[in-house]
Amino acid sequence: MLRLILLSFVVVLIGALASVAQSYPGAANCFDPLPQKVDEFVFTSDEEFEQRTAKFLKTIEAAGGPATGWVNVYGGRIAASNEVERLSDKLKRVAAWTIGKLTIVDRGYRVEPSYEFFLRTLNCTAIPVGIADLRVDEIEFTDIPSIRVASSDINSHIRFTPEALCSPAGRAVRACGEGTEVDVFIVIDEKGTVIFARAIDGHPLNRQNAANAARQYKFTPFLIDGVGSRVSGTMKVVYTKSPEIITN
Repeated sequence: MLRLILLSFVVVLIGALASVAQSYPGAANCFDPLPQKVDEFVFTSDEEFEQRTAKFLKTIEAAGGPATGWVNVYGGRIAASNEVERLSDKLKRVAAWTIGKLTIVDRGYRVEPSYEFFLRTLNCTAIPVGIADLRVDEIEFTDIPSIRVASSDINSHIRFTPEALCSPAGRAVRACGEGTEVDVFIVIDEKGTVIFARAIDGHPLNRQNAANAARQYKFTPFLIDGVGSRVSGTMKVVYTKSPEIITN
């Protein structure tokens, strides 16, 4: 009797594995699911960047099949506020012909602007992690210099608080709900308008929405020696409610 039960279990298990293999080609052969780091370097010149990128793209092409490239992009400690976007756009232009097989991800900041190139040989290969050296509130933005102020000062100047909504994805995985908090670093101009916002912590599915909500806050101008000044600091964005998820 026990042998019959075990045999039935094995048959069911084999059927399930076969179904997975059909649904996800390559999954059954995912014996080495770790991504391969192909290159890592500090951006110093366009010439070197283009040479190393070309070599990386050839590596992806030579791997064939479902192989794709993954790039982690990091801004530097002293940078323009759009440096990560600029470095990403530079890569998109150079790799335009193969952009469909390349994933480019903003991973934050390091001491120097940097790239990490990874090869994912199969669809089931793990997503490469990214390790930033610095938080956004440790970065010196050259194009928007500001005076750092305490969070309490920022809170005392709020004159309009927008409604922060969880993304459907964040709510679906229970990463976000009413009362969820995300720390966001912001830069406020002389008129009380947020001109830069980036989440410092929180679940990845909540960070972008929190930064978007922070940009909608309005503040009374910060007067220093009687003059409106550009300031920066950290505030908490609190999600007020979640959007309803409609199911059929």
